Amino acid sequence: MKNKDLKIEFFSNVNHLNDIEECRPKPLIQLIPDWWKKAGSLPDKTIKNCPSFIQMFKTAYVVPMWCDTEIIVDNDGQVIVNSAYTAFNWSTHSDSQFLDFAPKHISDNTPTILKAVSPWLLKTPKGYASYQMPAFYDFNPDFTVLPGIINTDHHHEINQQIMINGKNKSFIIKRGDPLAVYFPFKREKFELETRNATKKDIDSVNRHKLMLFTKFKNAYSLMFKELD
Repeated sequence: MKNKDLKIEFFSNVNHLNDIEECRPKPLIQLIPDWWKKAGSLPDKTIKNCPSFIQMFKTAYVVPMWCDTEIIVDNDGQVIVNSAYTAFNWSTHSDSQFLDFAPKHISDNTPTILKAVSPWLLKTPKGYASYQMPAFYDFNPDFTVLPGIINTDHHHEINQQIMINGKNKSFIIKRGDPLAVYFPFKREKFELETRNATKKDIDSVNRHKLMLFTKFKNAYSLMFKELD
């Protein structure tokens, strides 16, 4: 059952940005990549039949790029950022903050870590934080947003740390392109336990398999309804 008291809020400190539909944060399921949509389905049981992907798309929220932005990297690794609207700011993280400690295959191929000063802020209910992740299934060859956790119930800034992939290149992140993905979650501590499976564990696994594999479609969601 959906808890009406739970709300994730994206709010902008740039007036009227929320009026531009493609700039507004939205559920990730509204921006599923085209290649995924074209993937086959039954009877072959491809990625489109795997419930873990669907659950991710339904649970996450995407912040799209808010302005056409050109990023130019020369042979020496110098980076220039040109924004279509110069009021939007970018900065860099010095190598001493990250790249100097990264594995060589990363530092050799990464000219810099950019920081986008996001015009969007994120607020979650008390006790809920947010995972920041790259829009992974876009498989963007030019940049990767670094993952992390933000306590968005107290700290609302989501300035994305962006690792540039490769040198001697230029590319444009278009307004509306997926930039970063956010997963709200309840902040809790868990105690780790490892053990051998019990008869009860195995019976539960077999029961769930039967519920899942006796239908072509929607078995995962139906299983949860039956178990609730």
